[in-house]
Amino acid sequence: MSHIKLGQTGLIVRTGGFDTSFLQRLEFDKAISALNRILDVGVNFIGTSNANRNSKEKIGTAISGRRNEFILSAITTANNPFDFWRSLDESLSILRTDHFEIYQFQNPEKMPRSGDGSGLYEDMLMARNQGKIRFIGISTFRFQVAREAILSGLYDILQFPFCYLSDERAFELVRLCNERGVGFIAGDVQGSGLINDSRLSLEWLIEYGSVAPLWDAKDTEELNHLLTILIGEPAALTEAERELINNDRRDLAEEYRQRVFNRDLSTIEAQGAHLT
Repeated sequence: MSHIKLGQTGLIVRTGGFDTSFLQRLEFDKAISALNRILDVGVNFIGTSNANRNSKEKIGTAISGRRNEFILSAITTANNPFDFWRSLDESLSILRTDHFEIYQFQNPEKMPRSGDGSGLYEDMLMARNQGKIRFIGISTFRFQVAREAILSGLYDILQFPFCYLSDERAFELVRLCNERGVGFIAGDVQGSGLINDSRLSLEWLIEYGSVAPLWDAKDTEELNHLLTILIGEPAALTEAERELINNDRRDLAEEYRQRVFNRDLSTIEAQGAHLT
């Protein structure tokens, strides 16, 4: 099991983490069993970016007693101070914890910063000073927002879609994070369902040793399959496997781009032009 250092935070992720949105599809007892199995095999990063209240309640019930065993990441979609504090305090309560290691703005149109008039970044700083969060992050699919966040020096963590179907702009973000000491969390590592071989995806991601993948499972069967892969000893990619990856990039990269960035392609393309 590999160890991934998240930028300059001092946080160490073992192999990767799991987004917990799949919990909403599980009965309560099965969700508790799944969460404990994740921790039992040594995975120590739990993401709640796509989790609804039902999933968060299951996390709070299942593993709040093991809180010192894992890194917990959460997001806010708030666009004003009132909603920021309501969302933060509500999430802490439901998850039965007094802090998040990572708290992220979720896909803002513009990067929050001090003095921008929204008060949101100032609230992040206040929450950190109060001990409710440890590190400030931003989760986005907007290239220009991501790049600006890295270069600003205001953010400890970037979460961005990243897999072997990504285009060169995503690779540039990884490089910039390495240069600036910003932790990089890779979302959508299975290529929005286009990558069928999770083992191949993991072996490719391991070559980017500073990238912490956040895995997702549609059910317990897929979860168990992923855990088996994660706790195994990954092999180096063979030439045949590299050829498979290159073929997938040729055949699927454009479809991947459409699936991930189809929320506002014209905006994404305009923003991405600044990176080319």
